[in-house]
Amino acid sequence: MKTPPLWQQVNRLRTRGLARLLLSAAALLALDSSLRAASDITIDTFDTSASAAQWSKWWGAAPQTYEWDGTVDADGSASSGSLKVTINFNLASYGGDNQFSALRPFSTVEGSQYTNLVFDLKWDQASPRRQGDFGFLEPGFRNQDYSQNVLTPFAVSTNQGWIHVVLPINSTAPKIDTINGLFLKMWSGDPAGMTGKAVFWVDNIRLIAKVNVTPPPPPTLGIEKALPGLKFFASAPGNPNQRQSVRTKNAIYSWVGATDPVTYSLTIADYPGSSYSGFQTHIFLVPGANIPNYETSPDWNEPNIVFLQIGNNADGSGYASFRYKTNLPNGNSMLFGSGTLATVGSTTVKGTWNLTFNPDGQISLASPSGLTTNFTLPADAVTLFSGPLYAYFGIQPNNAPAIGQAVTITQFQITGVAIPVGETFIGGSLNPDSWEKVADDAGGIIPVAQDAICWINWSLPDKDFTLQYQDGLIAPSTWRPVVGSAAQIGDRRRLLLRAGNAPLSQTGNMFYQLLKP
Repeated sequence: MKTPPLWQQVNRLRTRGLARLLLSAAALLALDSSLRAASDITIDTFDTSASAAQWSKWWGAAPQTYEWDGTVDADGSASSGSLKVTINFNLASYGGDNQFSALRPFSTVEGSQYTNLVFDLKWDQASPRRQGDFGFLEPGFRNQDYSQNVLTPFAVSTNQGWIHVVLPINSTAPKIDTINGLFLKMWSGDPAGMTGKAVFWVDNIRLIAKVNVTPPPPPTLGIEKALPGLKFFASAPGNPNQRQSVRTKNAIYSWVGATDPVTYSLTIADYPGSSYSGFQTHIFLVPGANIPNYETSPDWNEPNIVFLQIGNNADGSGYASFRYKTNLPNGNSMLFGSGTLATVGSTTVKGTWNLTFNPDGQISLASPSGLTTNFTLPADAVTLFSGPLYAYFGIQPNNAPAIGQAVTITQFQITGVAIPVGETFIGGSLNPDSWEKVADDAGGIIPVAQDAICWINWSLPDKDFTLQYQDGLIAPSTWRPVVGSAAQIGDRRRLLLRAGNAPLSQTGNMFYQLLKP
């Protein structure tokens, strides 16, 4: 009998875990006690001068000083104090590294057992301001592998005195159960970055524990067909404005001055469903020679940009809008106002979208269904896009429910320039000589090879669960662990099965389960 394709073989998924355990009354009491989280953790109240020595610079070119201040305490106590932080910003000297990060290490903690990080913050009113506030503070945790879990960033208010900060902790964030440090960071390396001495105080830093914790449900398994191409997940937790992009490694892709038509195109293979209308795929054309690859939102930060915004409608159709801005760093009002020059529709968002700049100055925009529109860019704007220019291709969810959704792009292409570039991802990789990731979560951009079979995914938390497989329902049971490491992408664990690493079935039916001993 002919063996069916592996995609058909992976036809049943099961879960096993705490829900399958039989517990006595005594065991239930013990379980309830064990699931009551630990007490609140006090990281620092700064009662003595020794506490400041536990804080130090993690990164950033801006000079940083950390010291104990016994004269300033959030509770007004004469027997305590606070951490005083002094930062000397200088945009001209430090450019894109005009930033600081203060780190406080501690013993490894299961962050999922805590609801909030809280602390008190006071900012010196003589500090430099940025767009009406004192900058954008990004608190977060350092993980055991030195990666980061950023909590909710916020603009520091100009209100005088102490403010009490309460930041929720996402219990399903990547590596949240292995946090071993707290950081406070601020980047001010964009064109409107700050210059001057910033001073602030921090006090009463605590982790607030969960109480009366009920057992989490066992994870649920899911399966998705794997389409070859570059899979863009909107995987940065809690960020509806995340940009997940790749860009050309070199800034040599301007259309200005070309003798032939220059076309920037991408081909979309799959897209989020109608419940996620407005999900964005984009092409950014950004002039500049040294735009840092950690700047994920050039459409906001950079002063000049061409922005092709592709989106889906609730009825399954698609559209693309040509937008641009000039001389507007740290803003986007022009993009969605006078800078919107044309829009073209399509019966579907899937397929190839082409943006072509002709030598005579005319621009054409073509949709997958064959509809086109033509227009021109003002001459004074064109000159701002000559010289070095990067091309970005990527996605943005634009609303909270769309976080975790994904798009597969099967081709990027730039033609008509001196060194054309294209990528089809056939081999399951991104050519590092031509492209680099510029993303809020680079782990959510995954090349999928032609031999890909399917994605197996499951919900979180999944502590101590192991993915296993069995070929057919045979006795005795022969469950075996699946070889391969699953990665957390968004709020689910995902494993891509390929022909070279998936177990082969002799019965034509492959079964998978999650097991917690």
